[in-house]
Parts: sequence; C-alpha cells; structure tokens
Amino acid sequence: MSANDQQQLQNLVFSAELNVENENLEQLGPIIKTIYDTDRQEAFLEQLAMFVRKKEGEIERMCNSNYQEFIQSVDQLLKVRQGTVNLKNKIIDLNYDVQKSGKKVASKKKELIQTRRIQKNIDEAVETLQLCLHVLDMANRVNHLVEERKYYSALRTLEELQTVHLRKAIQYEFAKHLQESIPVMQHDVKNAVTKEMKEWLFKVRQVSGEVGKIAMEQMKLRQERWKLKVAKNPDLRSVPVSSPIEMVMNEENEFNIVNNDHVHIDFKPLYQCLHIYEELGKRNEFKSNYEEDRRSQANLVLSQSFTLREGNEKGFEAFLQDIVGFFVVEYVIVHSTQNFRSQTEVDNLWDSVIAKVVKIITESLDE
Repeated sequence: MSANDQQQLQNLVFSAELNVENENLEQLGPIIKTIYDTDRQEAFLEQLAMFVRKKEGEIERMCNSNYQEFIQSVDQLLKVRQGTVNLKNKIIDLNYDVQKSGKKVASKKKELIQTRRIQKNIDEAVETLQLCLHVLDMANRVNHLVEERKYYSALRTLEELQTVHLRKAIQYEFAKHLQESIPVMQHDVKNAVTKEMKEWLFKVRQVSGEVGKIAMEQMKLRQERWKLKVAKNPDLRSVPVSSPIEMVMNEENEFNIVNNDHVHIDFKPLYQCLHIYEELGKRNEFKSNYEEDRRSQANLVLSQSFTLREGNEKGFEAFLQDIVGFFVVEYVIVHSTQNFRSQTEVDNLWDSVIAKVVKIITESLDE
C-alpha cells in the first residue's frame, strides 16, 4: 500500500474518531462504503489496530505516571481507615469507661442522696431529742425549784413550759401527758407554799407569847417615859399614850417588837404564799384559809385553863401575853399587805377575843 493510501486511511480513522467523539455517526456509512468500494478493508483494520495500540500505549503511560500517586493515595486511605478503626476502638473504650464511670457516679450520687436523707433524719431526730430533753429538763427543774422553795420561779417555769416549749412538742405522747399534768404541778406548788406558810403560822404561834411580853414591856416603858414628859410639861396631861402626839414624840424610842434581839419574825413565807395564790388566781381562797387558821389559833389561846383564886398570876400573865402577841402580828400584817387583812376584820376578831377573855376571867373569878 502506498504512502498516500495510508494517509487517507489514517484520515478516515481520525475522522471517524472525531465523528464518534462528537457523536456524529452520519458520516460513518459513506466512509465504510468507500473502504469497501476501494477494497481497503485490511488496510483499514490495520490502521484501526494501530490506533488501538496507540491509545492503549497512551493509557498505559497515563496509568504508569499516576500509579505511584494512586498507591500513595491507597496507602493513605488505608492509614486513614486504620486510624478510623483505632479511633472507633478508642471511642468504644472511652464510651465503656464513661458508662462505667457514669454507673459509679450514679451509684455514688444515689449513696450521697441516701446519706443526706439519713443525715437529715438524724438532724431532725437530734433536734427533736434536744427539744424533748429541754422540755423534760424544765419539768424536772420545777421540782428542784419547789425543793429550793423558789415557788414563784417554779410557776414562771411552768408557764413558759406550757405556753412555749410544750406547743413545739405537742405531737408527742409524753408532751400531751405533761400538758395534762401542768395543773397538777401548779397544785403541787400551791401545796408546797401552803405547807411552808402553815409551818410559819406554827412558829408564830410559838413566839406570840414572847412578842406579847416584849410589847407589854415596851408599852410600860412608853407610859413611864410619857409620865416623865407630862411631869415636865403639864400641858400634856390631856394627851394619852398612843395618841398621835405621843407617837410623834416617842419616835426616837421606836422599838421593833417583832424584830429585835429577843425575837425575830420573818413574814416572807406569808407574803410569798399570798403572791403565789394571786398568781394562781386563788387570792380569796388563801384569804379565807388564813382567816380560818388565825381564828383557830385565837381559839387555841383562849382554850388555856388557869385560875385566879390560887394566885396563878403567871398563868394569867402568859395568857394575856399570848393574846397581845397574836394581835401585834395581825397589826403588822394589816399594815404590810394590801386588800388582804383589813383593819375591820382584825377589830371584829379583837372584839370577839376580848368578849371571850372577859368571860374566861369572870368564870375564873367565880370559881
């Protein structure tokens, strides 16, 4: 085949290539017809084979030139994949550790919540116990105060216990029982102070004779002093002893009949008892009881037996001293208290006693 023919075949092949690439197949038919008409099939196939080999060579060269980069890319992809696998494993391990730690944290949190709940219960229990112990301590303190004869403090403690502390613990059974016992405890205080006052009355009864003796001696001295003053000043003859003028002039010689070197009467038990009864709202009850007790003591004085015919002057003198001492004490009480012992009550008792004294003396003389 001549060079000219080969060139035409190549042009046909290239032309076919271009047309195929351009998807213009309309020229392919005439080209193939021309090949058959000129009987150049073998030459065309040879040129086509050469074209194929040429393209394969180009492809091979292209692949050879990019193979190394491809291998490197594959290696990098494998490394990335391995790194991804390792990272995934680490994430799995980390997730496991996190879950494990989370379970521990959840468990610790649960334990902490439980511990705090227990601590709260303990704190509430301790607070409740302290409140209960304080209530019981105050109740016990009342007994100690009564034993120490601090009756007013005992009543104040009971009031504080009832109005303040028991209200905080009233949900407990012991507090309810203690609340119900308050009136009983108040009654115990009243009984204790009454007992002390009764003991005081007994002691007063024992020293009344001595008080009366001192009072009579002091009256005798006052009369003697007054006689001397009247002798010096005749204008005082019409002024009797115990008159306001005489009392003023006798102030410098004033003598405490119930508190001296020979006898001492402390009226505190009486005043204290009166105060406690007032706090309990039972002043009238105490006043009535006191009047009855003193009337009984007056009758006891009047029940003494003696006779004047046998010259029993000492017995009669002791009798009068007891009566005088009795009313000296009443005089002090009248003037040292308010709305308790009135002068009218004492005067009525005096009239009653004097009437009985006159009767006793008359009967004694008749014997």
